[in-house]
Amino acid sequence: MLTQFFALNLRDPQARKYLYREIPEHYCWNKRDMEWNRRRSTRKVIGRIYMVSPSEGDKFYLRLSLSHVIGPTSWEYLLTNNGMTFSTFKKSVKDRGFLETDHSIRDCLVEATKDYQTANNVVESDLTNMLLKDLNELLNLHGKKIEDYDLPYLPPNTIDRGVVPSIIQEELAEDIPNEDIESVAKLNNDQMIAFNTIMNVIVQKYSGVFFVDGPGGTGKTFLYRTLMEILRSRGEIVLATTSSGIAATLLPDGMIAHSRYKIPIDIQPSSICGIQKRKDLANLIRVAAAIIWDEAPMTNKNCLEALDRSLQDICSNSAPFGGKVQIMGGGEIFVKFFLL
Repeated sequence: MLTQFFALNLRDPQARKYLYREIPEHYCWNKRDMEWNRRRSTRKVIGRIYMVSPSEGDKFYLRLSLSHVIGPTSWEYLLTNNGMTFSTFKKSVKDRGFLETDHSIRDCLVEATKDYQTANNVVESDLTNMLLKDLNELLNLHGKKIEDYDLPYLPPNTIDRGVVPSIIQEELAEDIPNEDIESVAKLNNDQMIAFNTIMNVIVQKYSGVFFVDGPGGTGKTFLYRTLMEILRSRGEIVLATTSSGIAATLLPDGMIAHSRYKIPIDIQPSSICGIQKRKDLANLIRVAAAIIWDEAPMTNKNCLEALDRSLQDICSNSAPFGGKVQIMGGGEIFVKFFLL
């Protein structure tokens, strides 16, 4: 059938418009004369080529050629491209661009690493230490450390010169949808008053604690999202937390407060959060422009007090919540609003 397909293309210019698998749709196989004849019936047919495993070598690449080359008239036609005749179908399909090379993978990796490229003055030893430090942090999550394995020694007090911790990089790298940035124009009067008041405090680098009060459906979450995306569009970091997992899904990168701030499960009046002052999470909190805690009334007051004490220690500031702009929200309850 295949050699007669070549013969068909030689004698019938109309057939040269089709791939091998498309020929049965327009021609039928004459078993007696062993040739392809133009189809007269209007009955719908579908042509197919038997599957060939890549392990079968040139037969696989022949099938690949037939699946992409229109109107071949001979074996040599399939082996030739741009005036050059190749010795194998593999070389032919590679020259035609039918085989994927690793160039696309390399380009993908190069593009992905652009976001993580470090300063040009970082020496090789610093890069090695950065890798070991990141690896050690991953091992710490599983109760292990780099010394437990046959790996290079991690120098004490390894410092990432000019490198922003990954936890901060992730916050700064968040995509900001245009619809969220444009949502300021959709705020109602009450939302706009709250938005301008909070933004003014943040822009002026003041500290403040706010409580956004209102029943469900009045647009508190919409206000939070607008604040977050406007601040993020300006290169600021906003930590979004809630008292429940469902509410956390409504905020961009929202997390449960217990998880984000490492609040003890067995909370006591004198408890503090399990945040180490010199770790990356503490650094993230220090550089955050604002902290949002939705559904704050749902949590035990000891949790808020634990966060208050911890932030004062982390930020070395005796003001409430370490002088950070704290935005809390909830339902129809009375809570004092105060600006520091």
